[in-house]
Amino acid sequence: MRYLLEGREAVFHGTKVGIGTIIALKAHAYLAGLEPDFQALKNMPRKPFDQWEQEIRTAFLGAADEVIALEKKGGKNDPEKLAERLASIEANWEQIKALLGSTLKAQVVCDILTNLDAPTKPHQIGVPEEMALQAILYAKEIRDRYTALQLLWDLGELENFAESVINEYYH
Repeated sequence: MRYLLEGREAVFHGTKVGIGTIIALKAHAYLAGLEPDFQALKNMPRKPFDQWEQEIRTAFLGAADEVIALEKKGGKNDPEKLAERLASIEANWEQIKALLGSTLKAQVVCDILTNLDAPTKPHQIGVPEEMALQAILYAKEIRDRYTALQLLWDLGELENFAESVINEYYH
């Protein structure tokens, strides 16, 4: 989206999907390794809406109003909805963890793409570090659906996960 909004040359959709798939599978592995402290999560402070809105305006530029409207409609970052999800996640954590641990490993997809001479990392298609970080942190805001990135956010781990990916790819 940022490339389009900034008038940059487009990257093939399939190329972005390949890189995104690797990152999503890394998220699954990261989540599968967690042992959340659900009691602490219930009391964990979250960003106020105005701070979140400012970050969305920075990350999404001209598309920010649509993303903000989606959040106002769906409220997936709403504290009450978060509390409900955390209760459900806690009650089903062992099943969730088993499912996350059973998904394809990121390295398998990385190896397939490498064998096809396809990019596997954001910087290989010209994505600067800050844009890659924002993509991981805010991709969950684009659609009204529950993803691994939303689960990471719910568990207070999205920023840690994003930093680990960025450190792996850019440092």
